[in-house]
Amino acid sequence: MNKSKLFILVTIISFIISLAVIMQLPEVVPNHWNMAGEIDGYGSRWGLIFLAVMPFIIYVGMGFTRKIDPKKEKLDKRPEVYEFFRVMTSSVFIVVNAIILIGTCNPSINVSTLMMLVLGGMLILMGNYMPRIPHNYFLGFRIPWAIDNEKVWIYTQRIGGRAMVFSGIVMIIGWILPLPNTRFIAGILMLVSVLYAIFASYRYFKKVTEGVE
Repeated sequence: MNKSKLFILVTIISFIISLAVIMQLPEVVPNHWNMAGEIDGYGSRWGLIFLAVMPFIIYVGMGFTRKIDPKKEKLDKRPEVYEFFRVMTSSVFIVVNAIILIGTCNPSINVSTLMMLVLGGMLILMGNYMPRIPHNYFLGFRIPWAIDNEKVWIYTQRIGGRAMVFSGIVMIIGWILPLPNTRFIAGILMLVSVLYAIFASYRYFKKVTEGVE
């Protein structure tokens, strides 16, 4: 069994386990938590099915987008990079699904904090891999001017990757430190880092098109 089929099996097993848990839940369950980790929304237990099947949909879907990408030949030169993001994204949804099911069964669990720690870790890992993403249409920082120019693409993925790593670190710190407004400040810093990456990418694009670089 190759790695792709093995991971598809993992997503199917995850779904089966999730379904078994969902079948044991009451008809109405918590389905939303606020920033403080407190339950602030309820819904049907069957609404959890969609989240349970998402890892499979994402993994298969990303395999499809790779096949139809107009720049498929570039992706084929570094298949391990695309597969990393494919597995990583699907795995995050497996973990997120597990956290929500655990939080649904045990309301004392701080779902919001666990989610932010997982997402922060994902941003850090993915950010480190961003500079390795080949020029394509479906994966990476797909800013129009970066897609239009491969040189700008390489720069954009590098600066965007740094923004992702920074955002991941800020997210984790913001949700761990028990200080006032840390989460709000973390959100602002994350937004600023992304906007800076976009601005820096456009500035580099202008330099390239004007022949400065």
